[in-house]
Amino acid sequence: YIADDRFYVEARDAKGPLAKMLEIDRINDDMRLVENTGERPGNVSSKEIFGIFGIIHLISGPYLVVITGRNRVGDINGETIWKVTKLEVLSFRRTVYHLNEEQADQRFVWNLHALRDLMAQPDERDISREGLMMMTRGSIPLYWKQKPNLKYKLKPEVSSDGDHVSAARRHFDQQILQYGHQTLINLINQTGSEHSLGIAYRGAVEQLNYKEIRYEAFDFHHECKNMKYEKLSKLLDRLESDRTRFGYFMVRNDGSVVSAQTGVFRTNCIDCLDRTNVVQSMLAHLSVQDQLQ
Repeated sequence: YIADDRFYVEARDAKGPLAKMLEIDRINDDMRLVENTGERPGNVSSKEIFGIFGIIHLISGPYLVVITGRNRVGDINGETIWKVTKLEVLSFRRTVYHLNEEQADQRFVWNLHALRDLMAQPDERDISREGLMMMTRGSIPLYWKQKPNLKYKLKPEVSSDGDHVSAARRHFDQQILQYGHQTLINLINQTGSEHSLGIAYRGAVEQLNYKEIRYEAFDFHHECKNMKYEKLSKLLDRLESDRTRFGYFMVRNDGSVVSAQTGVFRTNCIDCLDRTNVVQSMLAHLSVQDQLQ
């Protein structure tokens, strides 16, 4: 519900509205849970939403980002999985010209910055359901850069005086301590402008010579050009023994652990987006198949 001075977010379940609702003051940005009496100010409009993405802060002030579109993509263990298809941005200010973890590892909350204001409020969130399969992604842990320009592809430049082995050691020591064995999936091009970065990465890993690390390079663009994603089966075949060995985490409703994960796939491309998304999605799909058997 959108009033001149407040947003009211009313949560509902199958039985109807819940006993409390979130009140957001559009003037001083305060937020609190209030009793849902069913009464609304006279001058108020309503909008159906499916969730709150978060709050972003621009020069003109804060904006509430809400989920207004969704598609059902499946069910896992009796819970429906939705895909967000549409977001809407609502200004706290009535005119844009007016200027004035303890429970979760925040490194993997991808919209954490937008959620900070909401996370600071007391709530009754339920995060009792544990994740099933952990994977990581991250930039190649060496000293390298890309100079911004107007070109679509920026050439990676590997530092000639950086201690790459030391940088990789600091990174992987922490990763192994936290997650166990590491299979490094490097998806960058093995020719052209990305080639030197791949050579430096492989060299650093070989010098470390950690028994907990296995390096796997796969030239995604070369192998899958012309949308031939079926060729990813070659990579998945090479990863299958590690995937089986690492396993996945599973816990019963009574809290007893059925199985534990012993290692992770650490995937990278250059920006850790499109190529990484494809490969991690396929690995996750295989893991879900195992869990449902």
